[in-house]
Amino acid sequence: MDTYVVKPGDSLSKIASRILGSPSKWRLLAELNQMASPSLLAVGQTLKIPSIPTEAPLIVNAESGVSTPEVESVRIAVEGKTVFAIREEDGQWIRIGKLHKKGLYRLGSEEPEDFIRGSSGSLTALNLTSSEINVMLATAENEGNLDAINTWDNHFLSFGMFQWTAGGANARGELAALLYRVKQEFPDTFQHYWGRYELDVAEADDSTGWLRLKGKVIKSAAEKTVLRDHVWAYRFSQAGADKHIKAIEVAHAVGRLEQFYYRASSKLGGFSLSELITSEFGVALLLDNHVNRPGYVFGCVATAIDQCGMVPADLAQANRSDEKKVLAKYLEVRQHYGRHPMTDAMHRGMVTQRYVTQRVISDKRGSFEYNREH
Repeated sequence: MDTYVVKPGDSLSKIASRILGSPSKWRLLAELNQMASPSLLAVGQTLKIPSIPTEAPLIVNAESGVSTPEVESVRIAVEGKTVFAIREEDGQWIRIGKLHKKGLYRLGSEEPEDFIRGSSGSLTALNLTSSEINVMLATAENEGNLDAINTWDNHFLSFGMFQWTAGGANARGELAALLYRVKQEFPDTFQHYWGRYELDVAEADDSTGWLRLKGKVIKSAAEKTVLRDHVWAYRFSQAGADKHIKAIEVAHAVGRLEQFYYRASSKLGGFSLSELITSEFGVALLLDNHVNRPGYVFGCVATAIDQCGMVPADLAQANRSDEKKVLAKYLEVRQHYGRHPMTDAMHRGMVTQRYVTQRVISDKRGSFEYNREH
């Protein structure tokens, strides 16, 4: 592992930009060096610098002539609470994450905002509209990084910007649906990160499914516990830096709208949210709410409509001013709605509103555009 001695004028963001290629990676340096605050940086201090991972080598199948990724051999090492993978081929130490409870956590360094801003072509190729891409850009800042990992809670393994999970004991998980989409769109990429290690998708629909490991569908707690093995966190963290995987994560995150935005609800008088809230700003707020508290979205909107002295049918025929009025009330409601209100609702709302001010997304009624028929 490399080190760096802090010089006058240095900051974590400057060091991250110079050495790791992006100022946003300062969090990775802070976590690796166990710094509670970036302001604790001192001239002469020696910082650990994470190694930049490279992909596994390829071997050629003499019979088919097709290049096939060789199985990468790594061993796991733990220093203090930091978990590393050590590649056998070159001895390189690659930081995975921090030990926590039953497993580890990794905040990651692949920020979705950076990828979305620089990869609109890749996302358009996956049939996303510019409007959907902009909504994801406004939502992504409130979510995790594309290579974030969690193996410490009762869902065994969670991955990516929306922390798609393997599911609890004897329960389907969202991770299977994400991996199935990777397998369909980029089969070679799927094989590289998971297939060659005998992890596959046994069954999946648009939102959940089951995983298969070494030919066996894993469902019980005992069967899924293997996913806490640090080597799986390593493999998923490597996948989270791949441009194909990142594109699928963003497209799959947009696909979450299919779970609620276009569906009629009795709480909304039989209307769907797509008939009531039609601005990019409104859709971004709803998606943000659904990721954090999916069961509260319809109730929050219904309460906001009622407190504005309206009924859903009124909003279906409303103008821009009426929608803005309802959304302002909705932002208040979601801060207190339900037994366990939305986490950081006020701050998350302010983040989304900033994207309107910056003219990344529009609060104009009817501004949200999509490619799908409903």
